[in-house]
Amino acid sequence: MMVLKYNFISKRLLILLLLLVSFQTNLYSQNTDSLSYITSKDSLDKKYGMDPSLYNGIMYQSVYPKDVRGDQYFSTPNFIKGEATIRGVYYKNIDLNFDIYKQELLLRFLNAGNSYNIITISKAWLEAFEIGNHQFKIYSFPEAPNRIYQTLGNGSILLLYFWKKDLKVDNVAGVLSFIPQRLKYVLMNKSLKKYRNNREFLHLFLQDKQLQIKKYMQQNRIKVNKSSDKIMEELINYCNKYNSM
Repeated sequence: MMVLKYNFISKRLLILLLLLVSFQTNLYSQNTDSLSYITSKDSLDKKYGMDPSLYNGIMYQSVYPKDVRGDQYFSTPNFIKGEATIRGVYYKNIDLNFDIYKQELLLRFLNAGNSYNIITISKAWLEAFEIGNHQFKIYSFPEAPNRIYQTLGNGSILLLYFWKKDLKVDNVAGVLSFIPQRLKYVLMNKSLKKYRNNREFLHLFLQDKQLQIKKYMQQNRIKVNKSSDKIMEELINYCNKYNSM
């Protein structure tokens, strides 16, 4: 009788043990699925978040007086889809803006909380970027190390524009304003050569090339201070072609 009772109890304990193991296995499986979901979701939310080359920056802060006229940006306060090369890695279709007052490239991205963060991309790693139709590149020269320049042209001779804005009282309006300034250079033989007008631009080239370049500028009514980027790019490409003859 005692043996039968013992066997009955043992069977119940065995069944209970099997049920417990089954429950724990199922629970572990559910936890694993949940962990997989969370990991996948985090990876999706942080599409580039695990890439320190892109997200190596500090949170951007922009605090100016409310009554200041203008803004600190290259063309618009709105972020524009663009491209960037950082430590040799090319990123496309990212939200960019260029604060030329602080000389910082800004990256906007949607975080895991479904709100936007804005960071500055480190100039130590930044190589080049494009916003809209405007191309920029980091150059270092003895007189001006690690600067961001707008670049025009596709040959060995390039036009470089250094954009900046000063925050000061506008003499005309009499209010605090962001006042833009563009410094113009030709990059030739790895040397940065500054110019301000047509005459100074022509004198950057060898004397036997100047006459033909001047003729081209006159035919196309080019004023280096007023002509569009497209016209100036065509000019520097012509200078590349003619200079190599």
